[in-house]
Amino acid sequence: MVIGVLALQGAFEAHCNCLRAIGVDPCYVRKNADLEKCLGLIIPGGESTAMMHLIEAVGMRAALLDFAQERAIWGTCAGLILLAKVVENASFTPLGLLNIRVKRNAYGRQIASFSTSITIHPDITTPALFIRAPQITEILSKEVEVLATHAGMPVFVSEQNLFATTFHPELTGNLFIHNLFLQKIQEKAYVYV
Repeated sequence: MVIGVLALQGAFEAHCNCLRAIGVDPCYVRKNADLEKCLGLIIPGGESTAMMHLIEAVGMRAALLDFAQERAIWGTCAGLILLAKVVENASFTPLGLLNIRVKRNAYGRQIASFSTSITIHPDITTPALFIRAPQITEILSKEVEVLATHAGMPVFVSEQNLFATTFHPELTGNLFIHNLFLQKIQEKAYVYV
């Protein structure tokens, strides 16, 4: 199984290391053709404006939208921002795939970054690292499932074939969410080209 990691900017190498640790081959996605061999895609954290600028510069917007029609995508931090339907304080147009409203850098500057634990299932607690993290300020569809919260706000959501986390599981050493994403890909009856 090959899972792609968008490798234009951001923390893509950390996600690739996590995928290798769970026995999955990562594919560095830098152009449209790279998507063809991937069963799923991770859009990593980074700087959302720079990442969207690079996506536009290499002509990848349409390919990402097509990919999302059949395959799973997981966005972490900036990746979540790019997937969102509405981004409150952005100078770019997001992909608009995930029915959420997001506020960028909602917890403050880099110095306000923090680590905590979140509960995903009643009995599963996992570390969560928030670095200049966005905040999901509104769920725009009943199709969006909130999988975890922090301080009463959604921090991990899912909608059909989309996963999104406001935090960085790839930087904690915990592979639980990467394994969940792998299960999401395996359980869905996607038609791959």
